[in-house]
Amino acid sequence: MLVVGDGGTVKLWQPASNQIVERSLRGEVVACGALGHVLTRNDQGVEVHRLLEGREACVGEVAAALSPDGRHLATAGARILLEALEASPDGGSSPQDPKGPCVAMQLSGYPKPTLTSFKSPKPNLGDRILFDPESTMLAVRGGELGVLWEIATPTQPSVFKARGDGPVAVRKGRLAVVTETGAISVSGAGTPVDLATTGKVTALMLTPGADAVVAGFEDGSVARHVLATKVATVLGNLGEPVTTLALATDGGVAAAGATRAAFWSVDAKELARVQGDQVAVAADARSVVTVAGGTAQVSTVSATSSR
Repeated sequence: MLVVGDGGTVKLWQPASNQIVERSLRGEVVACGALGHVLTRNDQGVEVHRLLEGREACVGEVAAALSPDGRHLATAGARILLEALEASPDGGSSPQDPKGPCVAMQLSGYPKPTLTSFKSPKPNLGDRILFDPESTMLAVRGGELGVLWEIATPTQPSVFKARGDGPVAVRKGRLAVVTETGAISVSGAGTPVDLATTGKVTALMLTPGADAVVAGFEDGSVARHVLATKVATVLGNLGEPVTTLALATDGGVAAAGATRAAFWSVDAKELARVQGDQVAVAADARSVVTVAGGTAQVSTVSATSSR
C-alpha cells in the first residue's frame, strides 16, 4: 500500500488490486497503517482517516502512532492511550470516540473501542510516540524524558533522559535516544551504552537483535554502531539529511531523505540509489517508491526497475 499526498489531496494505491482512492485531507500525512488508516497533522491536532471508507476522526492529541500491523492506535497527550482498531460493520476498521482524550469525534455504526491507559511519570508527556517493529513495546519521548513500556504491562514504565527534539528507536526491550550532548544512549534490557557521535542525529533504528544501532545524520551520513564494542562503521552518505531508516533481514540498510534514497549491504557496499520529487523506502529495505512529475514508481533494490 502506498499513500501519496500533494496540496491537501491524498491518494491511496494498493498495488495488488491496482486500486487508487483519492481523498481531500487537511494537513500533513505523518503515518500510514497496514489496514488503510492514515494519520494527518494540522492546526487541530492529529486526525485518523480510514481512506477506503471515507471516514475520519480527530484525535486532538500531541502525538499519535499506528502499530506496524495496523491494528492499534497509540496517542500521547493528557494520557498515554492504546486503542484497538476494531472491525467495522463492512469489514474495515476505524477508531471512534471513547468519550475521553483519545478520539474526539464519534463514528456511528462501530462498536465501542478497547482502550488501555499507560502509567506515565508525568502528565502531558510526549511529542513523539512509537511502537517497536514487533508491536510488543511502546515508547514516548517528551519533556527531556524517554519512557518505555511493554504493552502487556502498561503500569510499569522505564524512564530515561532524552533530548527533546531527537529521534527515538525501540526494539527487544531496548530504547535508543539522543542525549543533550548529542550522544546516542541505549537503555532498557541489558547494559546501558552511550555512543559518541560527530554530527546531529536525525534518524535512529535498532537492529533486529538490538545489538547494534543504525544512525542517520543531518549531513547525510549513515553509520552502524555495534553496542558491545562501540565500533562505528560508516555505510555511506545520502547527500541530504536522513529522515527515515529501514533494515533488511540480512543486515542491509536503507536510508531516505526528502528526495533521495540509498541502500547498502551489511558489509557497507552500496546496492542502489534513487532520486525523485519524493521518495519512500519499504520497511523491509527491499523496495523504494519514487514520485516524479506526478507518477509513482515502485523499484526493487537489486534492479531499481518498476515492478
